[in-house]
Amino acid sequence: MWASGTKIAVPTSNLYVSAGDKAAVDYVFTDFTWNNTWLEFDMSNEVPAGATRVHINVMHTSGGVVNDLEFRKNGYSNEVNRAVLNTFTAGIPAYFDLFIEIDADRKFEYRGEATPSWLEIVVKGWEIEVP
Repeated sequence: MWASGTKIAVPTSNLYVSAGDKAAVDYVFTDFTWNNTWLEFDMSNEVPAGATRVHINVMHTSGGVVNDLEFRKNGYSNEVNRAVLNTFTAGIPAYFDLFIEIDADRKFEYRGEATPSWLEIVVKGWEIEVP
């Protein structure tokens, strides 16, 4: 029970929502453009309105060495605000779990140096703000 006149402000928090036990990947390398330029990627077919971050699993194999794949919130421009996936050995699969901020339209930006020999992305879940 609250003491008379006492109020506590509870900050907004995030709630994680699992995408469930998927049987297939959501995106493959042909869903992306590979030209070493920051491009938007729309997640609205997998992530509901109101989500603030998306949790993805990236499975990536590069045909070259030090082939970067980068992600950031749509509209960001500073180099420190990004997730970078580096592959240091050609032909060896790499697996990454990432949380990426998304905008209100459920978009993020990505940049790929070169077309990978293999890329699969599974949306594992997302976060929504809870007042």
